[in-house]
Amino acid sequence: MMGFLRILGAALISAMVLYAGCHRDCDTNRPVPVQVLGAASDVLNPNVDGEPWALNLWLVELKSDQSVEGVDVSAVVAAETEEEESPFGEDHVKSRAFTILPSEPKMWEFDLSPETTHVVTVGNFRQQVGDAWMQVYELPPDYPEQRCDTERKRKRSRKPQRETAPCIYLTFDANEVRGGRYPPAGFDIDRFGALPMACAPVVELGEKKKKKKKKKKKKNKRGTLPSLQSPPSVPSTPTTPTPAAPTAPTAPAKPVLPVSR
Repeated sequence: MMGFLRILGAALISAMVLYAGCHRDCDTNRPVPVQVLGAASDVLNPNVDGEPWALNLWLVELKSDQSVEGVDVSAVVAAETEEEESPFGEDHVKSRAFTILPSEPKMWEFDLSPETTHVVTVGNFRQQVGDAWMQVYELPPDYPEQRCDTERKRKRSRKPQRETAPCIYLTFDANEVRGGRYPPAGFDIDRFGALPMACAPVVELGEKKKKKKKKKKKKNKRGTLPSLQSPPSVPSTPTTPTPAAPTAPTAPAKPVLPVSR
């Protein structure tokens, strides 16, 4: 009994070491590459005369989105242009400034910090309409593990595969920014040409497709062939009845004369 337990314990330890070794080959705590695809309309950031102007914007990395609600755009602009304290507080990780022109498709590619969970796009529009100046993108929570899984599959595959990265799709129209994980309505991705990396899927690893169960055909016992039903017999053609010909009437017998006595 003791020998069996020792063998079982050694087998479990070997399995744990092997499992740890398989997952030690990929670091999930590392910078995340991201591709931001921005498409500006021909009426971008109009002035009082309706003429379009270039738009200054910032892409802000955050540790969470708890500080996003209630943020004022003027406080964000002041923090970015006048080096004042960020209104996002301790959630703020890093900011990047960009410019986009009317009717221009623009792609920005950079690495997110390992601690970044959200990216906030802030547009410094001439006219601010509600909270349309801001768009919040959430990085897929399982992307680091998804990335490692993709890299493992790439190593095992003999076919060359493209690198993947999360993509943020943004549309800048008049005084509004829209988008996120999915392309907004009317977004023409062909305007950007060939991307350096393929856009990573947004489906989480835990969401597995349900396999359709195939219906098993019933097999006959002992391999006997099923008996075939005999085809229905063709009904016989009815015969036409032939009427009998009428017989000719017999002539009456001649009367016999009585004999006189």
